[in-house]
Amino acid sequence: MEDRSRTWAEISLDALEQNYKTIVSRLPGKCRFMGLVKADAYGHGAVRVAEKLQSLGANYLAVATPSEALELRGAGIGLPVLVLGATQPDMICSLADEDITQTVVSAQAAKAYCGALGDRSLRVHIKVDTGMSRLGIVCSGRLEEAAREIQEILLLPNLECEGIYTHLATSDLPYDNNTNEQVRLFNSLVDRVYKTSGFLFKIKHCANSGAYINYPETMGDMCRPGIALYGYPPAGFAGLRPVMTLKTRIAQIKDIAPGAGVSYGRTYIADRKMRLAVLPVGYADGLHRCLSGRFAFTIGSKRAPQIGRICMDMCMADVTDIEAGPGDEAIVFGENAFENASTLAARAGTIPYEILCAVSSRVPRYFR
Repeated sequence: MEDRSRTWAEISLDALEQNYKTIVSRLPGKCRFMGLVKADAYGHGAVRVAEKLQSLGANYLAVATPSEALELRGAGIGLPVLVLGATQPDMICSLADEDITQTVVSAQAAKAYCGALGDRSLRVHIKVDTGMSRLGIVCSGRLEEAAREIQEILLLPNLECEGIYTHLATSDLPYDNNTNEQVRLFNSLVDRVYKTSGFLFKIKHCANSGAYINYPETMGDMCRPGIALYGYPPAGFAGLRPVMTLKTRIAQIKDIAPGAGVSYGRTYIADRKMRLAVLPVGYADGLHRCLSGRFAFTIGSKRAPQIGRICMDMCMADVTDIEAGPGDEAIVFGENAFENASTLAARAGTIPYEILCAVSSRVPRYFR
């Protein structure tokens, strides 16, 4: 039974399909598509998004943790799944048993995996750090050492080294020297490994959403768009739709007099007689408190400015000049709304990823 009595998120599978097809239409040659479904598919619902991508013909999925990968397998998702994060050795057998691909971030980690696998085999992708200073084998200033470490991994039993990849730190910026240097370093390392060992990786990948748009030459064997898939590409790319629309329903309408304070701290004082809508959505639902007084709900086709501090479970909006009543829908962000995850992110001093991922688990997702 669907409960739309309070606050809910509508996930448009049609928008997801449009975004997927738009992205795939620009992939070169035999370039594979890896769908990022980590963090519950950026808050959109990992299983349903994965099912849709699988039906559309995606080649690979990526998650951050073993539990995310195992959830997909438990739901019947058969696509190859790459765990992007580091995994403890005691979880490795579970991944091997479910034919899940694991990222290897160092020779030390690879040896630990081999020790835990027994007679099992594990498909892996080697992660190299070309300038993000996050997970992976450091390459900058030590290309030869990095190549030797990779060769050490390649010689280990039980590991099927299918792929190698890196992550680009500034690919959302066009004409960026840092991105060009990261790509150069990545290609140099792959070439060095081939020249010294003769090993060819089946899949080389480094193109995230920003690189897909700004550096198409980086797409290589596989492209892994994340935020673009959900409708929020870096600037300069059209044709994608927001997949999530966050909605709530007016709980109460009330009149307040001039001088009345609204919400905690009385940060908003009415300067006239006003009609307020009390809306059952707050920071426990993912509506950041720092957005207090800085955005507008969409009620009907009108803007209803949010006023006063956002509470844990509720907030208020000015509907003085809007025909509205209890039970009416109000859109926080998404399709057919004045706000989207990008506009809210700009006002909150963050990025659309955080706005989407912040929508909490108590907000039900309905797929359409």
